[in-house]
Amino acid sequence: MREERMDEVTHRAAEDNRRAWDSFRQQRDEGLVDIRPRFTREMAEQFWADTTDGVSYLTGEQIAELVGDVRGRRLLDMGCGDGDELLQWARLGAEVVGVDNSPRQLAAARHNAEQLGINPQLVRADLLDLPEELLQGEFDIVFTSAVTCWIGDCLAWFRGVRAALTNGGVFLLNDPHPVRHDYFAEGPFVHRSSEPTGWNPAGHDITTVIWQHTLATLVTAVGQAGLRITHLVEHPGDGSIPACPGGFTLCARRV
Repeated sequence: MREERMDEVTHRAAEDNRRAWDSFRQQRDEGLVDIRPRFTREMAEQFWADTTDGVSYLTGEQIAELVGDVRGRRLLDMGCGDGDELLQWARLGAEVVGVDNSPRQLAAARHNAEQLGINPQLVRADLLDLPEELLQGEFDIVFTSAVTCWIGDCLAWFRGVRAALTNGGVFLLNDPHPVRHDYFAEGPFVHRSSEPTGWNPAGHDITTVIWQHTLATLVTAVGQAGLRITHLVEHPGDGSIPACPGGFTLCARRV
């Protein structure tokens, strides 16, 4: 039996994970899961009343240090999901474009944006097979958060990041810290289940495929893709694992 090529593995994983995220989003929209529900008018008012100047793990001070003022700058959110961080960047003044491979997640992002009076461009695509329109070197910032576990070929992905960035553009990669897992077991890990769980109370037949990349894997792939790493910031954890960071932000530039 011939061994599958990496692109075959990652393509099948993208299809499995898209179906899984469509199911997760459907159950959230049906009120079965109380995680990041669609925005109501009240939630939209709270969003605009929030004076927080950070995004995800990043504080406003860290954003200022890593990328500077984002007002009027073009930002691509790779793996934007339901638009949570994408819309936070828009609140800070960035001109945002989001890409995700789950149509249900993108529909939620569109709904939330409309509730806020924001009109981002939203693109459905696999992050390893981005449309040429996003790879023309036109983005000042490429941002991604909690996405690396869904990516099998980091080098191919980061080459796409480089192609999307302007010269001197900034790549911000936010992720849970890999030391929180079995560090050297990178995967892929295939999980198939139709048992009801917290994320899947309806018991849909779901397959997910994830990877757990080490920091060495990520740092090496970023460098090999032609990006120059300028910062690696580790963020405190919640104390559930003693002396363990919660997440990290890698910052690199296209040179």
